[in-house]
Amino acid sequence: MMISGTMTIGELGRIPSLSKVKDFIFTNLDDEKYESQLQQYGIEQSRLIEALEYTAKRCEAEDFVLSIYSGEKPSSDAGKAGKYKMIYDKADVCLLNYAVHPGKSYILVCPGGGYNREWVLVEGYPLAMRINELGYNAFILIYRTGKTGLFPEPLEDYAAAVHYIEKHKDELQVETEGYAVTGASAGGHLCSMWGTKQKGYEAYGAAKPKAMLLSYPAPVLSMFYEIYEKCVENKDTAGAEGQAALLRRVGGADFDRDKIGVYSLENLIDKDYPPTYFVHAEDDPVVPIVTGRRFEALLEQYGIRKEVHIVGHAGHSFGLGIGTDAEGWLEYAVRFWQSI
Repeated sequence: MMISGTMTIGELGRIPSLSKVKDFIFTNLDDEKYESQLQQYGIEQSRLIEALEYTAKRCEAEDFVLSIYSGEKPSSDAGKAGKYKMIYDKADVCLLNYAVHPGKSYILVCPGGGYNREWVLVEGYPLAMRINELGYNAFILIYRTGKTGLFPEPLEDYAAAVHYIEKHKDELQVETEGYAVTGASAGGHLCSMWGTKQKGYEAYGAAKPKAMLLSYPAPVLSMFYEIYEKCVENKDTAGAEGQAALLRRVGGADFDRDKIGVYSLENLIDKDYPPTYFVHAEDDPVVPIVTGRRFEALLEQYGIRKEVHIVGHAGHSFGLGIGTDAEGWLEYAVRFWQSI
């Protein structure tokens, strides 16, 4: 079946060649996303049709979907009512394998989605395809989302993924030394936590990533709490609830400044933080540019090697950013990684 822009996400999932990833076009689907059309997500901007066709070919590999928690079974069906699979349990966590260049390094790709779901369609498949085109291996991490008080579960999944790749590097034919990580939005927050000693690689006994390659990341979560407080003060109920939804997933139903601060980068970063590249648009309506500038200031404060691209117009969830001011960001990021 030919993929077209007018196809819905539900129709994409019914294409036989994409059956392995029907639950991973967007994770934690709802009716609205299921009925939405591919053309709503920027077909040209992220080469979406090409990325899906490329992924369909990767699905032919027996080891395309890698379960990283061996022997795990779903703990319960609680919260899973309805027709859509939810990524709630360890058994649901997996890697999508784009290791196609034997002996080359890899980048671990973490799509965003506010910890409610993962936008793998826009922030996963296109990046993995482009990383392959640039001559490197990629893995997309499908981590746990969609619950109140998630953390530290996504970090546990991150650690399990890195350890899995290291343990199976000979079978996967990848070079694990000097790996990089890339994440967008909430995925950028998750990557930023992985780059810290207290909450990330060192706490889980894993190798330090050589570089962080991030797009519109959200590492300074305390600023989102401040936005929430201002919304409450101004009686902006809709704005407050929009921020609270994210904050509850990180800090629990009774989140407060201290609970959010546990996973906010200004409280965790030190001089050993990995070299960092990030791109952020001034017109981002979801992750305000002031948070990106705060991230840049933290990197400067601790003397971290960095390359920061603040661009004028690209919005949020721009994927590869083709046709926006962010076009080419992934190529620049890979070049930064390889220059270290």
